[in-house]
Amino acid sequence: MPGIALSHMLGTILLAMLLAAVTFFALQTTLDTNLKASKVYLQEVSEKVSSDIIDVLNAFYLEHKSPYLYKVIEIPVHVNNKGYVIRLENDSLGWKVTAYVDGYEVFKVESRLHLMAGVQVVNSSGVFNVSEGRIVYADRIYSGTSKPVVWCRLDSSTGTIQVGIGKLEVSNP
Repeated sequence: MPGIALSHMLGTILLAMLLAAVTFFALQTTLDTNLKASKVYLQEVSEKVSSDIIDVLNAFYLEHKSPYLYKVIEIPVHVNNKGYVIRLENDSLGWKVTAYVDGYEVFKVESRLHLMAGVQVVNSSGVFNVSEGRIVYADRIYSGTSKPVVWCRLDSSTGTIQVGIGKLEVSNP
């Protein structure tokens, strides 16, 4: 009789191990699918921000009535229920807009910025005043940021045109 109890115990253990392996495989597949979907959405966001930067820069060149121009951009609050980061980065090929799920920088997507000569990308922190309040700029913006903007301005001290990302803080009247 002890042989029968031992075989039942081994069968139960093997069945539990098989169930755990199937569960792990299903969870891994779901996670992989969600990350791939997130990358597709993030690619769209980075391309939109890159396009918005170019649009604001072109409008600034055409109008040139004000020392600055900005556009409040519409970006999703989250991607697959996760927050994300948009950054301006430079590498050997030039400037790019990158996006990644916060905490998963390994899954980064990028969109190249094709800028005209003489345009300076600002990827540092600072503030400048606009008629509606002030632009707080930085090298990154987080999803869920209130009034995210892409901006362009003429640096009067150097005569250079600068572009960047940040947020608009509206003054109370």
